[in-house]
Amino acid sequence: MVFFFNNFLPTSIGGDTYRAVMTMPKEEFRSRAVSAILVERIIGLGALLFLGLIGSILILRNEHIPIVLFFLAACLVGGAAFFILILILRMGFLSRFLVRLKQIKKLEVLTHNLRLIYRDPRALVNIFVISLIFQTLSIVAIAAFFDALGSDGDYAKYAIIGAIVGLVSMIPISINGIGVTEGAFAVTAAQLGIDFNQAVIVSFMMRILVVPLSLVWTNIFGR
Repeated sequence: MVFFFNNFLPTSIGGDTYRAVMTMPKEEFRSRAVSAILVERIIGLGALLFLGLIGSILILRNEHIPIVLFFLAACLVGGAAFFILILILRMGFLSRFLVRLKQIKKLEVLTHNLRLIYRDPRALVNIFVISLIFQTLSIVAIAAFFDALGSDGDYAKYAIIGAIVGLVSMIPISINGIGVTEGAFAVTAAQLGIDFNQAVIVSFMMRILVVPLSLVWTNIFGR
């Protein structure tokens, strides 16, 4: 039902509000639902960017496309910044800042939940693997649409399209990213040498099919 509600809420993550309410425990820490969704979203985005990174490396072995170079550079800079932040945290340079955060009552439960997750990294690995499978299937779906239109399949390019669209869809300027994601999809595809008109058709077909499919699963599972 989360995917169904996403069709009527701002950005591609609007349905997360509904999911947080429906999964919020009646006892113990009520914010665990929010923490779980936050971690799932971050890891899911990380998996999508990871697949896009692999795709960009594969493409650059044969072609030098500006948008691919930009995407690869952005991923490398972002990854480096992330690891530097982890290193700084481990070395204790931000210990005073973290202590102040812990003193904020509204963030106390959230930080507690994140510490619980940090103590069990195997759970994060499992989530990352599941996210990789899910995101890979989304790339396969993109490939299936393009194949139906007679386009030569290039999964590396489809991975980059998925990664960029995934990022753009989080910008809160339209309901479920309508128009924004389609525009990003078509423009990115054109930059990668894919037929613009086919990209527009694929982007709208994916949008059209999401509503009935999400409604079917809502009726089956009730959530």
